[in-house]
Amino acid sequence: ISDQLTSEPPIPSPADVMSILLRGKKMELTAVEMEELTLEDKHFVSPNDLSHSSVSSYLKEAIPDWETLIDPHQAKGSPLVLIVTGAALRAVDLNRDAATFRGKARSIKLFAKHIKVQGQ
Repeated sequence: ISDQLTSEPPIPSPADVMSILLRGKKMELTAVEMEELTLEDKHFVSPNDLSHSSVSSYLKEAIPDWETLIDPHQAKGSPLVLIVTGAALRAVDLNRDAATFRGKARSIKLFAKHIKVQGQ
């Protein structure tokens, strides 16, 4: 176990994420639904290697064509970027830190547990 703990954790592939998503589904998906759920390598970005001083600078490098994507995007309920965190307070911090990157685009935070508005 010590050898396993000292080695770097494996980076999940899109196939790993898909298997987790499909295991969570209670019902069978149609072929069209499966096609819409397909994830590819291009849907993921590498994690921050700590060379960036802010979330905005990392996102600008990870999504360089952001400005061209937000203007024509009109689909409601279809996010352009999804950032998942393990804690509500981290989501609040990331949302605040990404304000310069976001520009005029809207962002929302979804929490599994409620935190008070004053804490945001």
